[in-house]
Amino acid sequence: MWGKRIGSLIVAVLFLFLPVQGHAEDAAWVSYAQMQDGDRYYYSQSSIRANESGVLVASLRKFANPDSAISRRVALLLFQPGNSRYKVLFQKAYDAENKVVDERSFPQAEWEAVIPNSVYARLMDIAAGYQAKASRAAAASVSGSGFFVANGVAVTNYHVIKDAKKIEVLCSNGKKAAAVVVGIDMASDLALLKVGAVMEELPQLPLGNAKEIKEGMRIYAVGFPLSNVIGNTPKITDGIISSLNGFNGDIRQCQISAAIQPGNSGGPLLNERGEVVGVVTATLGKNFADKAGILPQNVNFAVKENNIRNLADNLGISLPNKDAHRKNLSGEEIMETAKKSLVYIKVER
Repeated sequence: MWGKRIGSLIVAVLFLFLPVQGHAEDAAWVSYAQMQDGDRYYYSQSSIRANESGVLVASLRKFANPDSAISRRVALLLFQPGNSRYKVLFQKAYDAENKVVDERSFPQAEWEAVIPNSVYARLMDIAAGYQAKASRAAAASVSGSGFFVANGVAVTNYHVIKDAKKIEVLCSNGKKAAAVVVGIDMASDLALLKVGAVMEELPQLPLGNAKEIKEGMRIYAVGFPLSNVIGNTPKITDGIISSLNGFNGDIRQCQISAAIQPGNSGGPLLNERGEVVGVVTATLGKNFADKAGILPQNVNFAVKENNIRNLADNLGISLPNKDAHRKNLSGEEIMETAKKSLVYIKVER
């Protein structure tokens, strides 16, 4: 969603991309329609901002009648192609001498239906193309979290690396390396990656014991949520084990209350000793809310630790044994330990 910053975005988009003299022939403007009376319509390619909720685009109307008090009018429009509707957010009109004769913003504008075969129907089709392109680009490049469990071997979620053409990891030492998938467990949503040899000196996170998980037990989730918004430095949240079963009662999972976001997938779920008791995998979020009509609060899931061991055993990969003498750690100590073993995963599909 465009959120509360729509007003500042209107100003930024409009004034950044409108030519000073307003000539439609300028490279910033592309013609998309001409009326029978000679009026021409243009849009600014550089102004377009597209996401899943809509498309912002600046449109210019150049009037053909030389006697008109207005020579041209610029408007900032918000389209929702999927719903065939639009809003006019801002308008600015100029006379033949390039003087502003009218300027209005419409922060409370209502949605209007796009009339088929109209000028704005054409512009909506263009906007839809940009939206589809933005969606394809977002789907083609995803990010997630992972962590080392053996020398040069990291674990993440299968859904993070599914259909990957290229996998790159960024480690805590600042080095990047290519990674390849060496094993998957689709049912448990797990994957093991072999990372370039340069990374093998990095520490592994110790595994705990899934049998020791109890309802109410304190846990920590560490990973790289919303990296395109808040950066690709590791973040930590805490909570408790809410249930020993996961989505639809899946016994391979546990339910957790620690807050997670897109990008947390594949990150470690840690107990108070800093041991891995699971891999963060999913949340009940918007998709569930759209179907059920309610928005769940802190209903998240992690794959239990024993599934990592099972996958590694099947591949002949040796994992460290549990250290029975580890003591409880503070949240700061857990984060300091965990981030050394984390990997930020970038996937191209």
